[in-house]
Amino acid sequence: MKLLIITAAAFVMFLCSPAYAHDTLHGLLNNHHDIFIIGSISEVTDDAMYVDITRQIISPANCSRGCGFASRHHAFPDGNIRINFSEFSTAEERGSYHAGDCVAAAADVSGDGFIEKHIFKTDSDDYRSLRITAPPMNRDIAALNCFINSDGLYHEYSFANSEVTRSIDGTVIYSASEPDKYEFFESDIEPDKTQMTPLQLRFDDFVSRYNISGIVKASAVILLAAALTALWIIRLKKRAKWKHYIENQNK
Repeated sequence: MKLLIITAAAFVMFLCSPAYAHDTLHGLLNNHHDIFIIGSISEVTDDAMYVDITRQIISPANCSRGCGFASRHHAFPDGNIRINFSEFSTAEERGSYHAGDCVAAAADVSGDGFIEKHIFKTDSDDYRSLRITAPPMNRDIAALNCFINSDGLYHEYSFANSEVTRSIDGTVIYSASEPDKYEFFESDIEPDKTQMTPLQLRFDDFVSRYNISGIVKASAVILLAAALTALWIIRLKKRAKWKHYIENQNK
């Protein structure tokens, strides 16, 4: 009986938890890197690339939630930075990058510079409208593309029935039935949020996730009800005292 209860509880937790395609995508959507930048390559050497940064994407997600790692946000780099190639990257991969190419790159601090974790080619360095061109479009790339286009605002997705759905509003952004098609629905972005600082985004995400605004409103209603009830009780007590006083005067 206990085993049945534990199994049922585990199944319910599985159904209620957000779905992630795999560790790489989950890490990119949850800040498992020191920087995630958008930019264009100005120079490529045998062991590094130099990138002119146009945007740094930071997820409001807290990495300690669900993955056990603390968020690691490096100070915003400005201008042109050097990203050293990983020792695991092949000569063919390094040779595929050229000056003028646009990229989305996740990297970690290494010494005085950065070392690559993941690099994706894009068709522009405008985070709002770019499309990832390499690797080719698939479910994971569609989710990552939407994450970038939203400036990190949309960081949770579900993967079911060959579709990728944006968890925040249920919008389907990709379907395997049309593997080359990806839709961001840019009009869905709340413009004010694209200008928020990382701290503001995390606070906004916290408020949204735990329905803090709803809790505050409910608390206000409860406090108002309590205050009105207290006033009503005080009034009843005063009436009772006054009635008792009148009765004593009439005796």
